[in-house]
Amino acid sequence: MTSGFIGDLLRYGNWSGPGWTAAREADDFAAVGKARILSDAELRIAGVDAYDNYVAKAHDLNEYQAEHALRARLAELGLASAEQSLHEGAPAWAKPLVFGGAGGDDHRFVSYRAYRGELERRGPDLSDRVALGEGFLRYYTHIMRSNLQFALDYKDNGVALFSGGTGAARMLLQLAGAAHVFLTEAAKLEVAVKTIRNELDLRVARRRDLSAWLETVFVTPDAEIFAAEGLDPYAPTAPRQVLIAAPIDDLQNLAAMKIASRNAVGRAEVRRIVAELHQGAATAFA
Repeated sequence: MTSGFIGDLLRYGNWSGPGWTAAREADDFAAVGKARILSDAELRIAGVDAYDNYVAKAHDLNEYQAEHALRARLAELGLASAEQSLHEGAPAWAKPLVFGGAGGDDHRFVSYRAYRGELERRGPDLSDRVALGEGFLRYYTHIMRSNLQFALDYKDNGVALFSGGTGAARMLLQLAGAAHVFLTEAAKLEVAVKTIRNELDLRVARRRDLSAWLETVFVTPDAEIFAAEGLDPYAPTAPRQVLIAAPIDDLQNLAAMKIASRNAVGRAEVRRIVAELHQGAATAFA
């Protein structure tokens, strides 16, 4: 659960903080055994400043989108429910997914081990095991790249200290260590992806295949739902094609360089690397 003192302390704006999305707690749904679905109106809720609107919101929407796609795959395999419900008039999934705290994986993410174990108890054929593995490859890759988008974007799409409202100073303090947290999490997800690939010998799930799929689901803050009056325009570090198709190691290195860049020379080097990655990423769709 993320509510309570710590949850309140880390919450900021409409999209920033554990379990705080579109100005509502995920725990409101979890407490009654359901999982939240964001309505069209909620997708259009703006953040209070550039950080909240472009960085935190994009990250939240990518996690919801990744879970939605994974749920569809799990439902196809008979491992999860796609039944929808309502909670206090808001849309919800009738049953939540199993996260790592109950399945042995990282508590932040849906647990591959839990669903693999359930599938194995049924005595699946190889096609079911591959379908499950590919579903989690997509899920983990989606969130991993979303974390890297966060690490690249948060410096240039900042908190409005004097107009962002209550908690802006606390949010700035949190961001001092946020990039490390998100990069560390991305590294853990990369290990999870490699583990699944090795376990199932999933060479068929090539980078090109994942990039083409991400093109249909990955959220970047240039989408129309991020339009907000009174905010500076979105300032991206890398174009969408780089975020979804550049090699993960290169994106991790770029994010580390972006975080460390403190002068014009460093910023110019970041732009040079982005241009190279953009050229290389185009081959993922060739």
